[in-house]
Amino acid sequence: MKQIKSTRNQKGFTLVELAIVVAVGLILAALGWTFLPDIIGGNSAKKMITAIQKAVPSIQTHFSRQSQVPNTAFTDQVAQWQLVPADMISGNNVVTEWGNWTFVGTAASNTITSTLNNVPNRECRDIVREMNTRTYRTVSVNNNSLKAVPGAQIDLNEVAKQCASDANTIAFSFSKG
Repeated sequence: MKQIKSTRNQKGFTLVELAIVVAVGLILAALGWTFLPDIIGGNSAKKMITAIQKAVPSIQTHFSRQSQVPNTAFTDQVAQWQLVPADMISGNNVVTEWGNWTFVGTAASNTITSTLNNVPNRECRDIVREMNTRTYRTVSVNNNSLKAVPGAQIDLNEVAKQCASDANTIAFSFSKG
């Protein structure tokens, strides 16, 4: 039997093969472009939630030894006492990736009000949903109350409405401990 020699050059890829690779690459890039902001936003929210969950008990423990909280802003003291993650301390300020994180005491009610500024909408929703516990006495977004009394549940449908902006202000209060 006589073998037929192929005259076709077997080096490289055909145009169809290259078109398939480019199409698959474009589909993967489109998927990445679609989901990447959610992934990054989710990580930012988790980092902030963890910071809050560590800072609140530390601040409560600190003030539980005192008769009352100061009737003034004490963000600088929170930074000096290192009651928040070290990467959030900048001099006498507590800074998140979005802006300042402040702490103000109210001596009459022995509560601390904490404020996060410029929080993007997805991160706002994730952070506020985590505040649906007894630890937080009140929670508001952009001056709209979502939890007005201790022990109340946050309406999760309302959270989405209030966190609609790309630069939200979250204020929450907790007792001194």
